Amino acid sequence: MIELASISKNVAYILLKCEPGFEEQVFNSLKKTKGVVEVDQVYGSHYDIVVKIKCDMLKELNSTVWTIRRINRIRFTQTLLVGGCA
Repeated sequence: MIELASISKNVAYILLKCEPGFEEQVFNSLKKTKGVVEVDQVYGSHYDIVVKIKCDMLKELNSTVWTIRRINRIRFTQTLLVGGCA
C-alpha cells in the first residue's frame, strides 16, 4: 500500500475514454485545464487519451481530477497516482 505521504511530487496520470468522435474536442479542453502538463491521444487500448497532471499540493491534484471528470464527452476515467519506491 502506498501512503499519501510517499506520492511523488503530486503527479498523476489519468486514462480517459471519450464518446466516439469527440476525442479532439476533449483533447483541446484538457490542454486548457490548470494542472495538466501533458496530453496524448493513444491507440490500441481501451482508452483514448492519457493526461499527466502535476500540482503543488494533493488538494489541488484532487481538484484537477474532478475538473477533468466534468469535461463534456468523457465517458469514464481511471486515475493513477505516481508513488515512490522504497
